[in-house]
Amino acid sequence: MLQLVVQGPQAQQRWRQVLLPGRAYTLGRDASADLPVPWETALSRRHATLKATHNVLDIQQLPGATNPMFVDGEPRPNCQLAPGAHFVVGGTRFLLVEGEASSTANEAVEEVKFS
Repeated sequence: MLQLVVQGPQAQQRWRQVLLPGRAYTLGRDASADLPVPWETALSRRHATLKATHNVLDIQQLPGATNPMFVDGEPRPNCQLAPGAHFVVGGTRFLLVEGEASSTANEAVEEVKFS
């Protein structure tokens, strides 16, 4: 099962979401988005549509989105990602991973540093 791991610049700005095959998700800054990222000011309220099919994530930037999504350092209005690939909007990274089906939606990701 595919999961989207979202990592913002601050330690508390992280979450993980299981992506159900065939379901379309709206990514955006607005709380009503299926995948809300409220801290990322470079995201539009409704920025892109994401749809998982088998082992690929199809990403389509919505017409009203004003800032680009970057894949491999290049701006892309749409793309397909395989597990292990990522895209970036502003200071937030969106990583696609394969995970266990038992993982919960919106699972908190905790970062721990040791010195």
